[in-house]
Amino acid sequence: MASISPEYANQLLAELTEGCPVPAAPASLSRYTFQISNHVLIGDTAVRGYKYKGRWRLDDRDIRAAGDRLASLPFDPDDLVDARLSSTEHNQTWRSQIHRWF
Repeated sequence: MASISPEYANQLLAELTEGCPVPAAPASLSRYTFQISNHVLIGDTAVRGYKYKGRWRLDDRDIRAAGDRLASLPFDPDDLVDARLSSTEHNQTWRSQIHRWF
């Protein structure tokens, strides 16, 4: 198991998902991410964070698996919706807006 820092994990995740339909947000992993739970979901992959010598570390294999999974997602532009609200929609609740998009 290769132990990597959250900073390097962010960089690796960004590289692995560059140009894919669901790119990973940079700087999504930090030491604060793991203070409530030792796991975080990246897509549908659980990534465990653990402390080693007082610093948060992640398993390189988990980050690579999450990046590969995101990069392999099929992409169909017809499945996209414009989620921006128009000025006439501001009186609606977010639930009714999501229902309308579906």
